[in-house]
Order: sequence, then C-alpha cells, then structure tokens
Amino acid sequence: MAAGAGGVRALGPGGGADTFVPGLITTGVSGTAMIVAALVGWSLIGLAVGFLMGEGTDWRQDRRKRRAFFWLGIAWGVLFFARLGVQLPLYLTDQVTLLGTLKLIMGLPLFAPLVAVTWLVVRALYRRGE
Repeated sequence: MAAGAGGVRALGPGGGADTFVPGLITTGVSGTAMIVAALVGWSLIGLAVGFLMGEGTDWRQDRRKRRAFFWLGIAWGVLFFARLGVQLPLYLTDQVTLLGTLKLIMGLPLFAPLVAVTWLVVRALYRRGE
C-alpha cells in the first residue's frame, strides 16, 4: 500500500523526492516522541518493555530501570534525529539519488545495532528468575 502510494506521488509534480515525505515526517515525530517521553519520565522504551514483561509501569519505581530506559529513549531519539538531520537537507535540495542511498545506509545498519543494545540492556535488567 505504502509503496503504491509512493509510486503515485513519484509520478506527480514533485517527482521522486516526494516519496520520502512520509518517512521524514515519521522520523521527526518518532524522534520527538522518544525524547520528550524520556525527559518527562515516561520512556516509550520503558512503557513497551514494562508491558511486555508483565510489569506495567512498575519499572518507574526502580531507579536503575528508570535510568536505563531514559538513556535508551534518548539514544533512539538521537538516532531518529540524526537520520532526519542528514536526510531533510537532501530532500530540500532535491538530491533524490543521494537521499535514497543514505536512507538505506542510515536505515537497518544503524537500527539493528541499537535494537541489539536495547535487547542487551533489557536482558540485564530482567534476569531470569527475578
């Protein structure tokens, strides 16, 4: 569905660069949400992990977990804003080929290591038997 919508947008007046608009918006909103939530003490990472681990919001009572989830939320927000900081100027200057290339390079190769770090931190916080 998204690929079809992107294809239709590419045929329109903005050309290929317009296919990147939803991703740029999503990246900006995601980065903002991660950082704001972490700064107000309700890390989105903490909320997700808390509910997945059957803990709900009890993680907020544990200083160690609260600090870890704060920094994970900040790290995810920084990742999103780094991607936006590189990709938005390329979009604004209509450098579609470079934008597409850097979108790929800054996608999974940056996303996967942060997923691994997040998993390692969560695994350390929730050891078996505890």
